[in-house]
Amino acid sequence: MASELRSKSLEADDIEEELLPVPQWGVEFLIKGMSGADRAKFLKRSTRGGEVDLERFYPELVIATCFDPADPETQVFEPADREALGKKSGAALEKIATVALRLSGMGPTSIANEVESLDEAPNEGST
Repeated sequence: MASELRSKSLEADDIEEELLPVPQWGVEFLIKGMSGADRAKFLKRSTRGGEVDLERFYPELVIATCFDPADPETQVFEPADREALGKKSGAALEKIATVALRLSGMGPTSIANEVESLDEAPNEGST
């Protein structure tokens, strides 16, 4: 029975996604929730010294979760777009962030808890 539960869990297509129009930019994105591993990477990239770096948080979230609806495996933005995204409409960034965080199972409390645990975790080496 346990092996059946394990198989069923590991085979489940559990990454949620949603089409999101962003009228400020005249586009529609496919927003995908982050996997556990992607979420950890995102949190590491968007924190500094155990605190959320708000200048990086929104751009990093947009980079991690915005995909092309016509080609759902293709991310729209890349790390080189971070600075330019940070200069875009706060309303547009918030609209994307709200959906991306919901699809990723993240809220203010979970973000604070995860950032705190990153700060307390022993360094397992850098890559």
